[in-house]
Amino acid sequence: MNFFKPLVSLSFWFSYYATPFSPWVSKTILAVMAVLAFAAIMLLLWKSRIKDRVSRHAAGRVAVCDLTAAVSGLLLWFVTYESVPFLSARIFWVVWLATFVTWKYFIYRRLQKDQSDERMLQDPERAAYEKYLPKPKGRK
Repeated sequence: MNFFKPLVSLSFWFSYYATPFSPWVSKTILAVMAVLAFAAIMLLLWKSRIKDRVSRHAAGRVAVCDLTAAVSGLLLWFVTYESVPFLSARIFWVVWLATFVTWKYFIYRRLQKDQSDERMLQDPERAAYEKYLPKPKGRK
């Protein structure tokens, strides 16, 4: 029960001189960052083979998100490992996680919107209706 007690105190999250992580937590963080970086690289390589435009764009967005999260997470881990004052505060890990989750949520919402737009374009009745609507002129 003593493990959870510091999690509710503000001094644990906002301490300028945070204690370093225990070895197993440090290794777990490094493993998570390695998995994120590997997933980003694999998505970038796999993206060129995807035929569907919507899925290809979503894979690119997820890859950029994963790579950014991995690099920024490694930077945060290094700052914590070196015990840099203020920058090693644990609140930055909460901010990192919230940013990562929010970014993934917006990618998911954009994917849902793009897929519904793509379905609208593939609807034959809608295509027959839009055939008679004026089209924007191309640039020269």
